[in-house]
Amino acid sequence: MSPAPQPSRDTQPRVLDLTVPHRAARIDFDVSPAYEVIAALQALSSPHEWSTYEQGAAWFDDLRSRMSDRLRREIDLLPTEECRAEWAHLAGLVAAAPRRDDIDQVIDHLASLPPAAIYRSLIESGLPHAARRQHADLVEAAASGDHAARDRLLALAGASTVRPCATASSTACARWPPFSRTTSPP
Repeated sequence: MSPAPQPSRDTQPRVLDLTVPHRAARIDFDVSPAYEVIAALQALSSPHEWSTYEQGAAWFDDLRSRMSDRLRREIDLLPTEECRAEWAHLAGLVAAAPRRDDIDQVIDHLASLPPAAIYRSLIESGLPHAARRQHADLVEAAASGDHAARDRLLALAGASTVRPCATASSTACARWPPFSRTTSPP
């Protein structure tokens, strides 16, 4: 008896791997004294949490006493602690600064931005990423001072996971200049 014929290569099923090759995630560390300033302002703006930091409340009291009156007033203008904790929205704007290693250059960069860029950053910090894309035109209009767009974002905030301070859904935050109807648009 003769051996069974071997199937030819052409008749064997071929398997092709069509999946997208996985790439390793790239992690970049962006170190800047400006991020440290933002973190300090974030912490400084939440006095009820001072005792939870390693430095303790006395360190924050000392830091606050060395701040200029103008800076203290600006921080105190924010109507609620929820709104005062919005310093982190500046991180994206700091990341776009050309010289992040020089705090004066970062401050100059931030000062040169149009107010709408700051407002846009604040608004976007309260929106889930998908909502930023989905409502990009609305965000842009609201950042430019369009009160109808701001009202529409507030309506959307009621039905989503948008953080209240970023969209001024709380009455107190609505008095803060980016969302106040009594403040001239950016």
